[in-house]
Amino acid sequence: MKLKRTEKARRTTLAPHGLVEKDTYYIIGDKYVRVLTVSAMPKAITEGFLAQFINSPDYHIDFSTSLMNIDFASYMQKEINHMEEQINKTNTDTAREELITRYYTMQETIKQMVANKSRTMNVVINIYITADDLQKLNEKTIAVKNRIQTDNHMRLHALPRLQVGAMQKNSPLFIGNSLNKYVDYHIGVMLPTLTGAALWPFFYDSIDDKYGTFIGVEANTGGKIIFDQFAYLNDTENAKAQGRTAGNMLVIGKTGMGKTVFMTLLICSHIINHRKVIWLDPENKNRELTRKLEGNYIEVGLNKNVINIFDLQPVSTDADEKESEEVMYDTKIAIKNVVEDVIIMFKTLWPNITEDEINVLDEITEKTYRVVGIDGTESFRYLKPEDYPTFTTFSVVIDQMLEEYENSSLKNKKVIEALLNLQMKMRSLVGTAGIEGHLSRYFNGTTNINMDSLDTIGLVSFGTKHLMNTPEHIRNALLRIIFKYAWSNCLSTDEQTVFVTDEDHTYIQNEPIAALKAQFQRRARKYNTVTISGTQEVKDYNNDRIQVHGAAIFNNATYRVYFNMELDGIVELGKLVHLTDQEMDTIRFLLPHYCLFENGNRKIPVHILMSEREKEFFGA
Repeated sequence: MKLKRTEKARRTTLAPHGLVEKDTYYIIGDKYVRVLTVSAMPKAITEGFLAQFINSPDYHIDFSTSLMNIDFASYMQKEINHMEEQINKTNTDTAREELITRYYTMQETIKQMVANKSRTMNVVINIYITADDLQKLNEKTIAVKNRIQTDNHMRLHALPRLQVGAMQKNSPLFIGNSLNKYVDYHIGVMLPTLTGAALWPFFYDSIDDKYGTFIGVEANTGGKIIFDQFAYLNDTENAKAQGRTAGNMLVIGKTGMGKTVFMTLLICSHIINHRKVIWLDPENKNRELTRKLEGNYIEVGLNKNVINIFDLQPVSTDADEKESEEVMYDTKIAIKNVVEDVIIMFKTLWPNITEDEINVLDEITEKTYRVVGIDGTESFRYLKPEDYPTFTTFSVVIDQMLEEYENSSLKNKKVIEALLNLQMKMRSLVGTAGIEGHLSRYFNGTTNINMDSLDTIGLVSFGTKHLMNTPEHIRNALLRIIFKYAWSNCLSTDEQTVFVTDEDHTYIQNEPIAALKAQFQRRARKYNTVTISGTQEVKDYNNDRIQVHGAAIFNNATYRVYFNMELDGIVELGKLVHLTDQEMDTIRFLLPHYCLFENGNRKIPVHILMSEREKEFFGA
């Protein structure tokens, strides 16, 4: 239908009433407005580049484009020729390296432009800052300008005496603008159309894994986030293309920002998908949910819950492929591993233990197994907890060896002294004359942990809060036993398993635990296992004592989820992973239940969502 002349949309060449232009701002009504025009763009622009600017409460942004009769590739070739001269003249290695990098980047850009038949466009980007008075306008301008120029590497200028003209140039409300032809031509940034297309903020990002679970939406566009932590197994080709070659995850953020909610959503999704979940928490926050889901919750250090260090565990190595059943259940190797565990435990409990005492632990341990009929000739695949020796057996072997050496014609004083010292240590582990040793309830006895719910419900949780009140040496020794036992249950099955630790920083300050965690991260993939590690104290991973292990834990995480953090925590995080200034700033200002999700080779801002029933169920 053709509109009558009076009904057609109208634009004007006249300035609106109440618009007063000053040197570097204008006043419209009772508002002060400053236009900052972009005069230089960053070296690298990713898809949807301007999306990060459209929701800021401090300013609003617009941009316009127009094609130009300029060959941008030829222009860049001149720059490359000039750069060759600079490279030859430069004396410092650092400057030369930077120039060479830019040189090859520009060459690659020209190839892409030619291949895509890219044309040249002029892009005018304006950022508008509004305030109630001039002082506030100046303050906001300084803050916005510094932030954008520092984080985004863009140059901004308030064009003097051209404020209204710059606004009119981008506004759809005006037929023309008040700029003269020379100024009008030179305002803006010249870009190839291929790069200009990446500016548009209207992109749609999502994760849609084939066997995933809905956890939220992309924070800017609302794209669905349907995530499968086992994508490397369930959708191998796509996962490989996305850099998702394993399933380990780190969840980082300060208290109250949604870290626990996110982890809980993931844990529930794994249980729904019939995966086995083993969950350790130093604050016992896993207790309530475990009981609601009818899993088995174990309060370590109470009610005589014991894990026997002498239980033989599947053999695990750093080989790329999973060990054969023959190797995994090789009794001789498994016993040698227990010897190492006993040595580490004794060193932790008694730091002043002598070298002679350590040297006899190997012989004592092997004889302890022989007492109960385990001599290494047969696989331990089907042995039960009650088939293994305990420290009571271990103590009896010490007594027997001591008697043998004392009655021998060739008395070895060093060995006898070492055995006597170990015999004294057994009083605290085993007790004497009917009196239980004070460490017995932690270390001595047959394993009585009920793991049946791992096969039925798919969830077993360990609460270690009680241990946090025990002396450090006892806590550290026992935690290592718990970690190894929990991990062994991930090795002994071909099903998909999930190893979860929350408040991870409280565990890894114990160097042997940090070493184990790093080992788990390296080996998880080949055992169809993923890890989820939550923490709020990144600096603990940079601790000098465990820095090597801390770096390994981060390096072997395919997924990293960053919730809101304090600035010092973000700085520590930057020592472990590569983050741009813009990403650091994003993390610093994230709202509760918003995160930056590093998913293989992508980083996506995500809003974590729960239904009302989930909120009620989780107590969120």
